[in-house]
Amino acid sequence: MWGAIATGVIGAISASNSASAAGKAAGLQGEAASAAAALAKDQATQARSDNKPYAAIGTSATNRLNYLMGFSPYDKNAALDAWQKYNGVNLADQPPGWSPSNLDQFVTEHPQVAPTTNSGDLTRSFTTADLNADPVYKAATDFGIQQGTQGINNAALANGSYDSGATLKALTRFATNYGGTQAAGAQSRFTQGQQQQYGMLSGQQAVGQNANNANAGISSNSTAAQGNYGTQAANAGAAGVVGGANAWSGLGTSVGNAYNQYQSNQTLQALLAQNQPNAGGYQQGVDYFRSQL
Repeated sequence: MWGAIATGVIGAISASNSASAAGKAAGLQGEAASAAAALAKDQATQARSDNKPYAAIGTSATNRLNYLMGFSPYDKNAALDAWQKYNGVNLADQPPGWSPSNLDQFVTEHPQVAPTTNSGDLTRSFTTADLNADPVYKAATDFGIQQGTQGINNAALANGSYDSGATLKALTRFATNYGGTQAAGAQSRFTQGQQQQYGMLSGQQAVGQNANNANAGISSNSTAAQGNYGTQAANAGAAGVVGGANAWSGLGTSVGNAYNQYQSNQTLQALLAQNQPNAGGYQQGVDYFRSQL
């Protein structure tokens, strides 16, 4: 009996220690997993913050490109700047209730805050106004025609045909051809200017798109990592519970085995006692036999 009791006491101490150790190990594992999840979240937040300026550049380039391509009737960058100053807020902080329709309404109520005259500049055709606004065309044409006319007149004077019809035709033909050549050059410069603007804005737009793609990947990886670490923490906690339960379950099994062994020993002793000679009956038989002698 005392052996079974001793076994139970020792088993209880061992089970308690095992359960405590399993709980502590699970706690440490859970804390490590939680710390790793927090670190993954902080790193993702920092990375998105680092990419924020590039995303802003892309947004600004997209706004400008939409305006110059004619997709937006007004310069959204100028309108956003005016809206923020007017309302005293930073749009980057996404004020409550903000939506693009706020900006459209603001521009409608304050049409002077955003230019509209250059909408579609990158898709429109070359015009006479563009030709006359080309400083290279203006200077080159005036100087070239002046020099060409002087050359024709000097040649005509030299051969005595200054006042002839041939000289007049030569002057007219030269002015027309030279002006046309310079106009073609002006149109080419205009088209090249459109292409250069589009290329530069598209490049900056790509910078923002790359930043947004990077942020999407960062968010996806961070979410997966946090989920993985959360699962590890949960598994560690579950392992601690299972380890403690197994320790106490082992105690129950050990005590039960000790008790069963004790009962078996008691039964065996009883059986052995039944097989021993009855000391009292034996002595009576001996005494009776002697009395008959």
